[in-house]
Amino acid sequence: MRGIAKTILKAVEKEGEITLAKALSLASPKLSGHRRQYPLALLLQEGYVGATVHDDPSNGTDHSPEFHNARFLHMLTLPKNENGETRYLGIRATGSIDPDKDLVFISAKGMLYLEEQSSKVKERVYSFVVAVAVGILVAAVSTWFIGKPACPNQASHGDAFSIAASPSFQSRAC
Repeated sequence: MRGIAKTILKAVEKEGEITLAKALSLASPKLSGHRRQYPLALLLQEGYVGATVHDDPSNGTDHSPEFHNARFLHMLTLPKNENGETRYLGIRATGSIDPDKDLVFISAKGMLYLEEQSSKVKERVYSFVVAVAVGILVAAVSTWFIGKPACPNQASHGDAFSIAASPSFQSRAC
């Protein structure tokens, strides 16, 4: 999961619950119409979040529940006409649903998903830190072994004084 769906899920998780209007406003501004509401519709459909209001997608439509939920959610963002109706794609809604009062809340499935993702990030950071530390340790140890001659007599002229004069090195000499 990524993008707008993850943004919505994190916003709900952060506050525990948010208004339906706020969840609807988090939709992508790049899309228009009901397509903006697919991320929230999919989160609702898959059980990552719940809502205090949820239209029944099995009311005789021939479309998928995700499509129906996206249209339903989009209709909540549209203004009502003088008769108090909202019309969109041949559908007329007259309900009294108020997105400013109805809530979207995180479900157990949504919470577990976010915790798994957080755990994966922590594991990756830990693995990276361990890998860097091991790399530095291997480089230091190999430099220590390779950089020192086996016997003081084999020291190069440039560092003969510093290596051969060292008391600790002389005690380990061949």
